[in-house]
Amino acid sequence: MHKCSIWWCCNAVIHPLLKKTSLDPSLHSSFRPISKLPFISKILEKVVAKQLTAALDEHNIYDSFQSGFRRAHSTETALLRVSNDLLTHSDAGDCSVLVLLDLTAAFDTVDHHLLLERLRDWVGLSGSALEWFSSYLSERSFSVAVSKFRSSTTSAVIHPLLKKPSLDPSLHSSFRPISKLPFISKILEKVVAKQLTAALDEHNIYDSFQSGFRRAHSTETALLRVSNDLLTHSDAGDCSVLVLLDLTAAFDTVDHHLLLERLRDWVGLSGSALEWFSSYLSERSFSVAVSKFRSSTTSLTHGVPQGSVLGPLLFLLYLLPLQHILSSFKGISYHLYADDIQLYISGTLLS
Repeated sequence: MHKCSIWWCCNAVIHPLLKKTSLDPSLHSSFRPISKLPFISKILEKVVAKQLTAALDEHNIYDSFQSGFRRAHSTETALLRVSNDLLTHSDAGDCSVLVLLDLTAAFDTVDHHLLLERLRDWVGLSGSALEWFSSYLSERSFSVAVSKFRSSTTSAVIHPLLKKPSLDPSLHSSFRPISKLPFISKILEKVVAKQLTAALDEHNIYDSFQSGFRRAHSTETALLRVSNDLLTHSDAGDCSVLVLLDLTAAFDTVDHHLLLERLRDWVGLSGSALEWFSSYLSERSFSVAVSKFRSSTTSLTHGVPQGSVLGPLLFLLYLLPLQHILSSFKGISYHLYADDIQLYISGTLLS
């Protein structure tokens, strides 16, 4: 058995592949996960598998009625054995009842602790060999790799929802647009958002005075910071002027070309990562659904996708240059909560 106390090739990359073009891309069950492991891991596994298989054959450890993943066994051998038994009993005048069982997500629900117990108690592994398998099973992780965001997952359906029953339903301003995106797009976005957020935190790229859509930040942290500054200047006898700005349709007016420039120049993305975001933003469309009726599809060339996981995060990155613009004005302080901007300046009044 190959000795190795640390398994360092355990990160898999999952490529979701649509099983059939006729299937609904909004359902995750329509996709087949294609897992790719590092090349060196496959080499090491082949060496171990060869030795393990030889030991299982030598000591006759295999279940004699198991035809899966064994040399000289197949679905045919399983079918022949079962068919032969049933026909034999039928010839003898017996009746048979056949029950077919298929375990749901069987390979994905294997308990590592129990598997190690099987290797120890049933196979007889111990010492460095058992330690290798323990290392092989531990600290495994995966990521989803899609160099191009599929156009079938970029189409949103807008459901208009009346904000209040008392509002006039003849005015479009009385409705709140609820955007629904395909399920698979949410899964992919969550994986990307988790990795992007970790990079932003690690390299301290966030605007330090931005409280929107950030962990451990909220409207309260924004209010406390602004209130504290104003009260401090008030205690010092200064007067303050506070200007509150709210950008109109801020999320819907984001320029995709400028956003990609922010990701490249301010965040440092390049290559396939930047290409992925370019694909994510392009070829977007939406339609409006009311009751049983649905409008034709319209292209969406501006704005971050409503109802998306990445949308709020991308908007924060779009505003990154604002911190340098506002900081260049001496004496002016600011704080942001997404698109809500608080500008304030304090000083002593001239008599």
